[in-house]
Amino acid sequence: NLQPLADLHYNAGSGIFDFSSEPAHMPTLTTLSIVAILLLLIGCINFINLETAQAVRRAKEVGVRKVMGSNRIRLVVQFISESTLIALFSLLLALPLTEAGLLIFSEFIPAGVIFSIIEVLPFLVGILVVVGILAGAYPAFVLSSFLPALALKNTAFANSSQSRSAYLRKALIVFQFTFAQILIIGTLVVGWQIRYILNKDLGFSKEAVIYFDTPWWEKSEKIELLKNEIRTLSDVKDFSMSDAPPSANGWSSSTLEHKNKTGVSKVNTFRKNGDTAYLDFYNIKLVAGRNLLESDTVKELLINETLLKNLGFDSPEQAIGEVVSFNNAQLPIVGVVKDFHIQSMHNAIEPVVLGCENKNFNCFNLRFHTTAGEDLKTSITKIEAAWKKIYPDAPFSYSFLDDTVKNFYQTEQRISKLINTATLFAIFISCLGLFGLASYSTTQRTKEIGIRKVLGASVQQITLLLSREFLVFVFIAFILAVPVAVWGSKLWLKGYAYHIELSVWMFVAAAIAALAVAFITSSIKTIRAAQSNPVDSLRHE
Repeated sequence: NLQPLADLHYNAGSGIFDFSSEPAHMPTLTTLSIVAILLLLIGCINFINLETAQAVRRAKEVGVRKVMGSNRIRLVVQFISESTLIALFSLLLALPLTEAGLLIFSEFIPAGVIFSIIEVLPFLVGILVVVGILAGAYPAFVLSSFLPALALKNTAFANSSQSRSAYLRKALIVFQFTFAQILIIGTLVVGWQIRYILNKDLGFSKEAVIYFDTPWWEKSEKIELLKNEIRTLSDVKDFSMSDAPPSANGWSSSTLEHKNKTGVSKVNTFRKNGDTAYLDFYNIKLVAGRNLLESDTVKELLINETLLKNLGFDSPEQAIGEVVSFNNAQLPIVGVVKDFHIQSMHNAIEPVVLGCENKNFNCFNLRFHTTAGEDLKTSITKIEAAWKKIYPDAPFSYSFLDDTVKNFYQTEQRISKLINTATLFAIFISCLGLFGLASYSTTQRTKEIGIRKVLGASVQQITLLLSREFLVFVFIAFILAVPVAVWGSKLWLKGYAYHIELSVWMFVAAAIAALAVAFITSSIKTIRAAQSNPVDSLRHE
């Protein structure tokens, strides 16, 4: 296959970079970058909301400064300088947290990657300037626009421009919770899909199986010696010889040809070779025909149901006895097995043939009587001792088959961890913005709260009254988030031949979670306001 050199890190089809079958996934990197930018953006939005919510407290300051001769440009520079200074402190706090983040996510950060301030200094300076201006510009222009007379009379918010800014704050809150709910739904989808692919029936038994390969450079006679050593171990419940487990990182395929009435069927077919115990050991079901006979070279074949269909047979029995051309040999089909996964669930089940060629088997597949921690460790130690007798100079290395299958989905597990973290940050930041808006709203309605309490309203009634508006914002955000989340989830799930179906409960759960978080956040401020003394509220200016 030809591959563009610029695509070397990302081409999962060829998978030749660093001999890896899991190169970097560009859509994932792009998605995570967008999530990071949006998190930074809602952080800026929060600053805008909190600053404008506190604007009533700074209105008199603006009025005094203007009376003392300060012009609007100086006020704008002052407020942007304040936001830039806050961004600088945030950046200084972020540096050690970044180091901690590299440790938290160390399992999927390439070896040798370190955080160097010198290398990222231009980026940090750029972020500082952009965030400082982005977060501070709107509050700066709003606050600096107050007329001195109105500001000193505490009526700076009586004009229409302030009502427009109130609408903007509400729109920003809706945006924040839209993004947060998209992430919540995405988290549920990713988590459920990972659970599905890790628990789906693979067509073979992978539990409590370890496998290892003998050194390819050693004499084949030593394999028989090791087999005899293993047979003497009472810890070993069962074992089988093969070229590889049913599902592994490596694979091999050839074109299989079959002549029929309509012509010649040619199918690219994957090879899996094992001894006569292979089917029973992995609990691979035989649909029709018989098992393979012992042989040092491949003399007959088993085929899976997918290959059966590709060859055009109407039933498994019809294929038994048919002769096919495979690897330059004419071989009979003696049996049909149920489909099983030889790759990850990103791919559909492929056509597979199984043969027996004992002389080329160097993969030991073992299952022990016990899988308990210490007992299993003892059993593996005995296997290693047997290995050392035969291969004293070769290191003993083994793998658990369920771990191998799990490693097919490392990218998904990494995405899950990252999106969970991003979701927590998004919810937390959105709650800060909502808290700022609740603070502003309760400040504006202080006298109304006092009057309602004098007229007999309870704390619960006032709390529900003040929180209702915020819950409406979250519900609007949910309506906006659903189509985006559905589109993104379906796009991501297209990468799997076998995947979950989107369910209503995922969206209901996201809505309930967002509404609950919003209600709790807004209630912190509204309950305090509802419990205040009506006399103080009616004196409020």
